[in-house]
Formats: sequence, C-alpha cells, structure tokens
Amino acid sequence: MELQKEVERLNKVIKNLEQKIYMLEADRNEPADTKNEANYTLDVNTQKYKFVTILYSDVKGLTELAQKNDAETLIDELDRFYFYFDTVLEKYNIQRIKSIGDTYLCAGGFPFKEKTNPINVVMVALEMQTFLRKIQQDAKKRNFELWDITFGIHSGPVQVNKYGKRKIVYELSGDSLNIASRIESACKLGEISISAKTYDMVKDFFVCQYKGRLPVKYKGELSLYTVTGYKKELSVNQLGLEPNIKFMSKLQMLAYEDVNEKLVDFLEKNLDKQLKFYDIKHSVDVAIAVEIIASTENITEEDILLLKAAAIFHDAGIAYGYKNHEFSSVEIAKKFLKPAGFSDQQMKIIEQLILVTHAPFNAKNLLEQVICDADLEYLGKPDFIEILNDKFFDISLFTDEISHIQWLDYNRELIIKYDFYTDSAKNLCFTTKEEQLIKIDTEISKYNKIQK
Repeated sequence: MELQKEVERLNKVIKNLEQKIYMLEADRNEPADTKNEANYTLDVNTQKYKFVTILYSDVKGLTELAQKNDAETLIDELDRFYFYFDTVLEKYNIQRIKSIGDTYLCAGGFPFKEKTNPINVVMVALEMQTFLRKIQQDAKKRNFELWDITFGIHSGPVQVNKYGKRKIVYELSGDSLNIASRIESACKLGEISISAKTYDMVKDFFVCQYKGRLPVKYKGELSLYTVTGYKKELSVNQLGLEPNIKFMSKLQMLAYEDVNEKLVDFLEKNLDKQLKFYDIKHSVDVAIAVEIIASTENITEEDILLLKAAAIFHDAGIAYGYKNHEFSSVEIAKKFLKPAGFSDQQMKIIEQLILVTHAPFNAKNLLEQVICDADLEYLGKPDFIEILNDKFFDISLFTDEISHIQWLDYNRELIIKYDFYTDSAKNLCFTTKEEQLIKIDTEISKYNKIQK
C-alpha cells in the first residue's frame, strides 16, 4: 500500500516536471518585452481530439557508439538528423512535440483536424528511414558508425495542452501516447511498426505486414503491423520507395473531404443568410454535376479531383461580394487547397477552371467545358424560371446595376447562344431550348404587363 502511494507521488512529481519543461521552453521563445510585462502569464489551452496519429521514435545504440567513436561528431550527426526531421514535419504538416535525448515525438491531426493525418505520419517515418540509411552509408565510407532508430505509430484520441502566446509548444497526454510508446519499444532496429487503428487508415497506400500481437496494460493484446514501403502501383517506377502521381492523387481525394468540410464551415459563417441561389447547396450541386459529366467523358481521376475542387470553390467569393467574385474565389481556393497538398501546377489549373465560369464562358479545353456545363446545368431544368428568380434575388442583395427585365433578357440571350459542350450535359437536360424560351418569354411578358 505504501509502495503504491509512493509510485503515485513520484508520477505526480514527474508530471509537474514535464509541464515545467514545456512552459520553460515556451517561455524561452517569448520576446523579452512580453516577458517583462507587469501581469505576464503564460497561456495554457487544453483541448481533446478524437483522432490524432502519434509517431514515437527512439535512437538506438547512441551511448555505446559514443564510447568507441568521436562523441562530438556523433552528436553533430544527431543534430543534423533532428534538423532534417523538423523540416520533414513541416512538409507534411505534422507537429513536433518534443525531442529529449534519444527520443523524438511528433503527431498529426491537430490543431486542425485532418483525415489524412495517419498517412502523413507514415510518410514522415518512411522519409526519415530513407534519410537515415543515406547518412549511415555516407558515414560508413568514412569508417564511422551511426546509430539506428525505431518508429512506433498509433492513432487515437488524445488531450493536447498548448503553451505559449507567439511560439506555441504542445504537450500530449492519454492512452494513445502510451500505446505509441509501447509499440516503439517492441520494434526491431530500423523498423516502422503501426497499430491496427493506424493500419486501417493506411493499408490502401502502403505495404503493411502483420507482425503479431502486443500485450498492453489495461488494453489487452493489440495487433501490430510493419510498414515496408509504398504500394508498387502507387510508387515511382514501382519500387515502393517514393510516392508517385497516383499516390498523391489518392491522398488528395481524401484531403478533399477535409477541405470540403472546412469550406462548408467557412461559407456558413460568411455567406449572407438571405441567399437563395448562391448558397452551400449550389457549390455542392456543381461539384456533383462535374463528377457526373466527367465520369462519362473519359477524364482521369486526377483531373476529376481538380474539377471537383474548382467546383466547390467557384462561387465562394460571393462571401466578399458579387462583382467579379470569381477572382475572390480563386484566393479562397488557394488558402484552403495549398495546405492540403495541391501543387502550384494543380492550383493554376484550378484557378483557370474557376475563372472560366465567369461570363462569357469561353471554354478552351475539355475540363473547362465540363465545369461550364456543370455551372449552367440549370438552363436545362424544368424549374428554370424559379432558379433565375432566386439568382436575381441574390444579385440584388449586392447591386442594383441590373434590373429584373435586363436580367431576364440576358438569360434569354444566354439560352440562345449557349450550347452545352459535352454530350453528357446535353443528356442531363430535361427540357429543350425551345421550351425554355417559351417560359422566359412568358415571364418577360408578365413583367412588362406589371410595369404598364
């Protein structure tokens, strides 16, 4: 009983010391003028996350190597390794938690929630594994021996404590952290081991081999897998060493879901609640339409992703005003899509796809034709007049430069001049041009009678 109390007391002491280390590290990075303020206090914020992926790595053999090699050179190599580790984390949007001695801890999935975080963390481990092998080979040429490393990865809920005002420092706590540590301790040298929860999220991207079961206190036995590389069909030259375009496209498809959710939150906060046409549903409808049209036009999955991305953002700029809102839409798209891994080349295509939805709809290639057809799909719908009236109502919230009769005349000309580019879009039309012209002429006559 006394022993148990002593263990609990020591655990509290250790916990307090760890918190002081985090606070000291955050405090060290605060500017001097901030620290000298009369009522200076260090901000601490605690939040729970349901799905975070933790990478627990440990350098092996460093102490033994220091006894037979030049210790200073060994530490310099370790610093170089950790510096590269930091750059890789930034590349994959993963947060460094701490690096103390032989241990390096990082995690993905916070402070912004991302479905791709298990995949990104495994990519970090694979890149660091490759980098270590390279510097080991370089050192061997100089007759110098380097350490090895193990990686334990687990996905699950955590509590995150955030310290600092300007320079943020994170601390993790919870069972998920302990499980990642246990997985790492069961690794062989150079091995990347993952839990079954992480495996379920990454198995379609990486080659994973069943390793066995690991007993974890209070949790029973957990299934473990080792990651040996990228799937051949998703890797450069099918070697399993580097992700190829198919891999990145597959990953971006998953990231697109996160982007979609974040955009919906943005629009809910920023769109005028009175809007009848340019609401969230319109963007979703156009994204669905481009996918339906593109799927029958022999367009690749990679290009369909770009079309969908452009579609959900093409009218987002309405949040900042109607006139030339497509240009604002481009800026919003960049803000959301670049952090999700969309390349500069992809962003150029997405930008052009968004801008082509601005009248006069002069599409120059198949992708532009698809998004124009999807955006103007309402021209072939039976409730065409109701949609036009809703659209005019929205425009009237922003400007009085166009009258209702001018709006009807403009759309009458649009019906006459615009021919759907793709056969797929034509097949989606429920009514003919002639029928739509009769409807809009009737509406114009009604308006003229009212004006008289």
